[in-house]
This record gives sequence, C-alpha cells and structure tokens, in this order.
Amino acid sequence: MAGLSAVAAGALLGWAQQGPGFGWDRAVSRWIEDTVPMLTPLSEAVGWPLGERWPFAVAVFTAVAVLSSFKRQREAVFILGAIAGGIMMDWSLRALLSSLPPASSLLIYGAFLGSLGYAGHTIASATRPRVAIWSAASLTALACAVSAVHAGHLPSAVALSAFLAVSWLMVLRHLLSA
Repeated sequence: MAGLSAVAAGALLGWAQQGPGFGWDRAVSRWIEDTVPMLTPLSEAVGWPLGERWPFAVAVFTAVAVLSSFKRQREAVFILGAIAGGIMMDWSLRALLSSLPPASSLLIYGAFLGSLGYAGHTIASATRPRVAIWSAASLTALACAVSAVHAGHLPSAVALSAFLAVSWLMVLRHLLSA
C-alpha cells in the first residue's frame, strides 16, 4: 500500500511539474462547489481547527495523553511520529516544489487522522468498532479534503497530500511493527 501510494504521489508530482495545474483541477473544484450542499458551513467547521494552531495542538495532546494513561505508548508514539513526518514532508516539499506545493494543513491533519484511526484499530478488538473508527477517520479526512478545495487549494495538491500522508503512515506502521 505504501509503495502504491508513493508511486501515485510521484506520478502526480511529475505530471504537476509539466504545468502549474491540471485541466481537471478547475472542473473538480467546480463540481465540488456545485455538488456538496452546505459547503461553506462544513468548510468553516473543518477549517477552524486546521487554520488555528491551538485546537490542533489540544487535540494531539489529548489523544497522546489518553493513550498514555491507558498504557498505549506505542500508539501515542505513532501519532507523534505521524505528525512529525507530515510536518517534515510539508517543509521539504514546499522548499523543493514550486508548481504544486502540498496542502500543508491537510497533509499534517491527514496524518493525524490516519494515526488516530490506526491507534483505534489496534485498541479495538472487535470488527464493528474498528469499522466505525476507520469510517469516522475517513469521513473526517474527506471533509477536510473538500474543505481544502473549497478554501482554494488545487484538487491535485489535495490528492498529493493524501497520497503522501498514506505513504508516510504505512512506512511508520512498518517501522514501529519491526
């Protein structure tokens, strides 16, 4: 999965270097604007914690503190590693890329949501809670992606951020399970 996501991110990056955006960027943006009802309130609700640093920091601190109090240090380290990797990828890609920088808030927030989903998956023993946890994390990430497009990010930059976040989470999972 990590390899496939990394290849998709690489292909997207290579394609993006050909020009400042894709022809489908405007079409997808327009489709999202026309299709998703109540997009402005959704964008504001999701964008507030993304735009402000302290709600995100409180969410991360709460998740790590709760996991640590239940003796789940591995999951807490996974969350912190996911966020650190997202931040490092964002900084390095912004320095390297001019035509398609990633949607930084989505890259970091997507890594956080994915790490929460993984932590919940490892804690839950039954299938139903696992499905509910992954569904909640996936729907929240999708809401963040739609909100990022509504806020003006190119859909290709949002896709790049998602591919990179998934790749990093898979690599981190492999590193922590070794």
